[in-house]
Amino acid sequence: PTSEGDMAERDPRRFATRTQRVRVFILQGGLCAACGCELGDEFEVDHLHKHSHGGATSLCNLQALCKP
Repeated sequence: PTSEGDMAERDPRRFATRTQRVRVFILQGGLCAACGCELGDEFEVDHLHKHSHGGATSLCNLQALCKP
């Protein structure tokens, strides 16, 4: 359960924009942040600091991951 105060501090935008997805891909050299494999056309973009715990949807808090 979260309180109303917690919701107010959370970034209202949870999902990365298309531009953010491309930039994260480029910043990571097209490699998965977890295993280092080459990312294909379809990959996940995840928060380093969870969005549900107040993590922002910004380049410094995003990572590209391969899809299992």
